[in-house]
Amino acid sequence: MARLHEWGGFLVGWFVFAIALSGSLAVFRPEISQWMRPELTSMTANPLHATETGIAWLQTHAATAPAWYLTIEEKRAPYIEALYFNGTRYVERALDPTTGSPDTIRDTMGGDFFYRFHFELQLPHPFGRIISASCGLAIVLALITGVIIHKRIFADFFTLRFYKGQRSWLDVHNITSVVALPFHFIIAFSGAATLWAQILPASLVTTYPQNIMKYYTDLDPATKPLPSKHQTTPLAPIAPMFQEAEKRFGDNGIAQIFIYNPNDKSSVVIIKSGNEHHIGYNTHTLRFDGSSGHLLLDSQEKRPIVTAFSVLYGLHIARFSNTLTRWMYFFSGLLLAIATASGLHLWVIRKKRTKQNHTYFNIIERLNTAVLIGLPISFSLFFITNRLLPLHSKFYTTISRSNMEIYSVFFSSLIFIMICMYNKNIKNQKILSKIGIVAFLSISILGYPWNNTITYSISLTSLIFLSTYIFLYKNARSCSLK
Repeated sequence: MARLHEWGGFLVGWFVFAIALSGSLAVFRPEISQWMRPELTSMTANPLHATETGIAWLQTHAATAPAWYLTIEEKRAPYIEALYFNGTRYVERALDPTTGSPDTIRDTMGGDFFYRFHFELQLPHPFGRIISASCGLAIVLALITGVIIHKRIFADFFTLRFYKGQRSWLDVHNITSVVALPFHFIIAFSGAATLWAQILPASLVTTYPQNIMKYYTDLDPATKPLPSKHQTTPLAPIAPMFQEAEKRFGDNGIAQIFIYNPNDKSSVVIIKSGNEHHIGYNTHTLRFDGSSGHLLLDSQEKRPIVTAFSVLYGLHIARFSNTLTRWMYFFSGLLLAIATASGLHLWVIRKKRTKQNHTYFNIIERLNTAVLIGLPISFSLFFITNRLLPLHSKFYTTISRSNMEIYSVFFSSLIFIMICMYNKNIKNQKILSKIGIVAFLSISILGYPWNNTITYSISLTSLIFLSTYIFLYKNARSCSLK
């Protein structure tokens, strides 16, 4: 069991650290998107008006798209988010809730970057999802084996010895693993379960050998699109459908609107309710005839297995959570990242002390520093780049502004790896700690003026990371291997 815990954790450790860190940030996905779009602070609009102006913009700029997918304006995200296919790729735009145009809002992925990185790792489909699902199972395995091999798990939970070398790192690993153990288990299992088709595709391929997409139709039949009839018919006004949905959904509100075959005789409007008042992600769905506006179907999911799956998914994404619960998710996710980082560090300590040839383990140690200390800095540069890049530039015709923000994360990560491979580990830790201090201090300053909860909270969180990097700088020698 000890060997399984040790090697099972090491083989996926770097991926788990990245997934845990990005997942923690993704808990505040709408708030991060607001911070990265400061123009939104002066914009106010009601959801119906924002939806009408958004559809009007799509009618002009994406009239030939096969479908429009809109995420409706809400308190945590005061703008319309539109997704459509432009003929070559899917385009996602944040639309001004007043005018419906994206031109007044800076082009950025915002919190969506961390959300998608969390389960895709910015890799092509399906490779990132396969890795993420496998990491979820590996975390479950590491938790189970860790509990089995740890005979003094509850006694050691209350033990933290400072400046004791390997013993201190083991105490950190034990405490951060145990303090949120139920959360770690549920979040890892639910994450793997939501991506089950990526790691256990046999049943899906066997049941749907000719058309796997039919699985998604069977999973949510109310959202099934119709084939286009290629007969131009104006889209019915959205207001009556919107108001009917508000009346039927009640306090759940409207979360999403899908419009299939807009301006075609076969157009269909799907309106889905929100999920803020219950754990499960099984939504209330209304299906309208897009050309006439008549209600075709009022659907609420009742199938037990689908409901069970929606509860697992709901537990993972925490749409039901209030502010306190979201912070608990955030810090519990950080504890998982710290537990992973301390475990990787312990692995290198033990291997270097038991093996005569240190070359291989020196390389692992330096990569540990690049990933575990460098990745949070790379994520911070995503925030900094957002504020430093000009809103409009001729260069954006070649590389979009949002892609330049993403490139800053991976380009900086590559630089950190190169630095760590060139220098000794103590020097690497000092160099990266200095960069981290400057980076997180910059985020706090760039959040000025701190006139709302979001800017205040992000600046305060960055100061917590800043204090961590100050500690790493001051204790570089004691934190590194001797």
